[in-house]
Amino acid sequence: MFFDEVIDFLTAPLYFRLIVSGRPLGERPARTTGAATAAAAEVGAFRRDDRQADPGRPR
Repeated sequence: MFFDEVIDFLTAPLYFRLIVSGRPLGERPARTTGAATAAAAEVGAFRRDDRQADPGRPR
């Protein structure tokens, strides 16, 4: 897992909400973004190897 990608995935929606849309940050967007980031990390979305595309395929 590459932590810089996790941080980007976590913070990008919040920056967009605040800077581009001008909408305030709140608890719901923070929780939703956090939950989505945690779920993506749990299933291996931040891996940089061929197991990401097909976890059952032998290397």
